[in-house]
Amino acid sequence: MLQAESLLCHTFCEKITQKVRQPLRGRSSQLKPMLGWRFAPRKKMEESYQAITDFIFIEDKPEKADIILVPGGSSPELMEKACELLLAGYAPLLLPSGGPNKKITEYEAEWDYFLDIAKKKGISENSILKENKATNTFENAIFSKEVVKKKNIEI
Repeated sequence: MLQAESLLCHTFCEKITQKVRQPLRGRSSQLKPMLGWRFAPRKKMEESYQAITDFIFIEDKPEKADIILVPGGSSPELMEKACELLLAGYAPLLLPSGGPNKKITEYEAEWDYFLDIAKKKGISENSILKENKATNTFENAIFSKEVVKKKNIEI
């Protein structure tokens, strides 16, 4: 884990703690039972921050693969990262998955949105498989598996 990421998470948690404690000053004993929690000693809180940091900031090194699967969504970051990995040679194919999404009404499906991002990143359409029916994460997995199976790609 990078030290800066740890510091960022610690700072974030510290700010949240300050904002929560501030309104409770002088009356925290009245609100503690209602909120169902209590404030731990500083050392215990620092352990909690570290646990959150360890959970959030996982740093895995990418490995070569046959395909990069991209679950649907309306944020471009997943597809942008997938494109970076493809361009770096980690896999020859991308499979963005996703059907209609009310947050991106200018596109018929999340897949179309991801295709547009990929084209802007210089990815050839020949490297992009299509799954444009999924409406949730479970369907992303099921329908993507069907596409991969039809293409005889082993995952």
